[in-house]
This record gives sequence, C-alpha cells and structure tokens, in this order.
Amino acid sequence: MKEVEKITKNLQVEENAYVAVFLTHHSKASKILDEIERNARCLFKNYKPTTLIKDEVKFFDEQADIIIKAALPSARTPEKEREEMLRIQDRMEQEIEEQKETEGKSEPLERELRRAI
Repeated sequence: MKEVEKITKNLQVEENAYVAVFLTHHSKASKILDEIERNARCLFKNYKPTTLIKDEVKFFDEQADIIIKAALPSARTPEKEREEMLRIQDRMEQEIEEQKETEGKSEPLERELRRAI
C-alpha cells in the first residue's frame, strides 16, 4: 500500500498517472480508490470552493477577446489546417515505416527485449 500512496501523491508524473488509472480500472480493492480520493481532497484544501458568481469569473470576461484570438487564429483557414495535418500525418507514417525497417535489422537480443517490454 506504500507504493500506491507514493504513486497517488505524485500523479503529476505521467507514468504514475497511467499506473493509477490502470490500478483503479483493474483492481477491486477499495483502498486504492480511498487513497486517490484522500489525495484529491488534499490538493485544494487551502482554497475556498468557487461558486462561479459574476465577480469570480470577471477576469475571464475581461480577457475573452484575447482568449478567443489565441484559440482561433484568423490567419489559418480550414484548408491550410487540413494540409498541415496531412503533412504531419505523412511524416509520421514515413517515420513508422523507417522504424519498421530498422527494427527488422536489429540484433536477436534487442528484438527479444523489445518484445518483452
């Protein structure tokens, strides 16, 4: 249980987050869920809960134009976005093919280690 506690206290580490998701999905032990819940409650204990009243979201209202411009750049058209995505996809597929070619040429021990992982 010490390991679970260590993992849940360090969920900012990507590997720990994946392990926690795996454990919660596959384990029937309620202690794991209790540990995650306890850590979640501690995360924001120094902050009061928000009610999302007008005064609390005022900052977002004031910044709405900036946020919209950042999220939706006007210089890009859907066609340009699509072309860029296709270019990236082509490059990724090419890299995968190159990786497959080099994997076939690896040493037997290296191949077995990769399979084990």
